[in-house]
Amino acid sequence: MKKIGIIIIIYLISLIIANVFCRTEYDKIRNEYQALIINSNENISDILNNIQGITNQKRALSFYKGEDNNIIYSPNVIYNPDGSTSYSDVDESKLIWSYFYVDKDLIYAFSASDCNSSIGENEVILQLHGVDKKSLPYSNAISKEIIFKYNNSLITLKIKDIVEADIYSNICISDDLYNKLLPNEKKYIYALRFDKYKNFQKAADKLYDLSTNNISISQPSKVHDTSNRQAIFGDIIDFLSMLNIITIIIIFILIIYLIVSFLNKKLNKSN
Repeated sequence: MKKIGIIIIIYLISLIIANVFCRTEYDKIRNEYQALIINSNENISDILNNIQGITNQKRALSFYKGEDNNIIYSPNVIYNPDGSTSYSDVDESKLIWSYFYVDKDLIYAFSASDCNSSIGENEVILQLHGVDKKSLPYSNAISKEIIFKYNNSLITLKIKDIVEADIYSNICISDDLYNKLLPNEKKYIYALRFDKYKNFQKAADKLYDLSTNNISISQPSKVHDTSNRQAIFGDIIDFLSMLNIITIIIIFILIIYLIVSFLNKKLNKSN
């Protein structure tokens, strides 16, 4: 009986460790490539102060498509019968403005400090998806000028670098230019990252409840090479969840059995 008790204890400890480890890893994988972006026409500092688990918070300036030139343009859009869109007569030597878009035609512009980069006042770093610097149009665009629109004014910047976007497309400008433009920013756009996926989901649910015509919420995510690991851990967690239920049922039955056995012994002794 003593050996059985030891085996049960070891099993329960192992089950607890497996649950904690798998759920922690699953949370990390889901949280690593997920962001929460709030776009508002009004100051939302009070809302942000009441959100728990934020590890990174940065405010974006609202840039837009500027002028087409020899490195970037907008090709003709084809609206397909199935509701999807595609382009006609694509010039593979040029970037396409829609590469930058996350929220309609909005381009997020962050400061060099928020991008952990060093950028000159007239320079910009493009963070896009599917970047291959050795091929067109990326190799063609380095050191060339790109023209953005901000508050109906055109801003010409020299492309310092083009790098792979972490989660969503954006651009990085110098701290000096960012701080110069910030007082004129009409929108309150914040990109948030969280310590845990659970806190990310809680914040998203809370913000969706608060969303109005003045506040919109988006949850950009990136397909990544850990997707197989995510699926594996998801399957393991499903299996552990069933195992947890079975274990609880067995323990419940075992407790009832021990109680009945104890009462029978007491009755036998009294007789």
